[in-house]
Amino acid sequence: MKVFRWLMVVPGAVLGMMIGSLAGGLVFTIFGSQSLIDAGSAFFGCFAHVFAAGMIAPSSRFKTALVFSGLIAFLAIISFVLSVGTNIVGFANQPTLDKVLIPVAQILGALYAIFLLPTMVIPGTTLQQIHIQIISLGATVVFFGIPISFAGLLVGLFARTWVGLTTGLGVLAVGAATWLFPFMHLFFRLHRVEAKLEQLASTNVIGKGIPWESIKGRFLTVIKFTPNSSVRGSTVKANSSFEPYGMLTVELLDHDTPILMPVLHRLDFLNLWRIFNDEVITSDEEVIVTYDPDKWLGKFMPHIPIMTAPKNTVKKLASVEKLSPMPISEWVAIQDSIKFYWKPLHPGSELQAGIKLWWWRFRK
Repeated sequence: MKVFRWLMVVPGAVLGMMIGSLAGGLVFTIFGSQSLIDAGSAFFGCFAHVFAAGMIAPSSRFKTALVFSGLIAFLAIISFVLSVGTNIVGFANQPTLDKVLIPVAQILGALYAIFLLPTMVIPGTTLQQIHIQIISLGATVVFFGIPISFAGLLVGLFARTWVGLTTGLGVLAVGAATWLFPFMHLFFRLHRVEAKLEQLASTNVIGKGIPWESIKGRFLTVIKFTPNSSVRGSTVKANSSFEPYGMLTVELLDHDTPILMPVLHRLDFLNLWRIFNDEVITSDEEVIVTYDPDKWLGKFMPHIPIMTAPKNTVKKLASVEKLSPMPISEWVAIQDSIKFYWKPLHPGSELQAGIKLWWWRFRK
């Protein structure tokens, strides 16, 4: 079976290129320009060619995709050189725009396939990892567009043709849009989550009737954890893209009634899921949370520090004004009470244990 799949890599990649080219050409007919139709066909054809090769390969998929993308880049450069430096029929008689645009589109198609392939073939890939990959892709495309724009500017100044500069600026725009996409996706997702919260009748919801900043650093005792997602291994599957991963019913000392705290980040939800479903706590213990957002990205990053401690610990700590992100070893005043403490840092942070010296690392 493995040998058969290796034998099918090249035919499958060729078939993928044919299908991709046809689909890309059909999609770009909406622009009405033959040059753009040809560029769309070149982009999607090369993307499908590299992607299909990587998907069909039984092993070393990324290396296989690199080989096929390198071949495409080599042929694209050869095509460009032949079209601008020779009189060979079929190359030299192409429209000026096609001479630059089509090779660039071919290389871009291969680039996008290289960056997006791992997100499809690596089991357990999370949305956060996909976003990181897309951001890296956008930055790479921008760096690819810079020399094209600079070379196009020089050619335009001397030859009075601005095809290269226009193409380079187009590549920069595509790269910038790709780089911004994950941030826009997170922004709209959070916006829809907040809009969903607005539909709740109760004003005792953090982010609605209660500002997030008003609970920053304050101790909240968790009364109930209501998941709105499921967990398999380290993968969180949300029931809806427009609702929080879950809800915490929490108790704040100066509130007469419990309040609701939405869980907006996957890693926060995964930690809470492990605590409440893996029998981490006992009946004589309580879970304590607070709000400690990243300075720049706020709720876009994990932002719920979690502790477990004996019951009524929060009341004993009522005199502590703020939960500061210091190491457990420095928590002299409350060290005997805290069972473990987890502080969100960034993707890859540990669930850090205190007294019992546990170390749990959540695989992304």
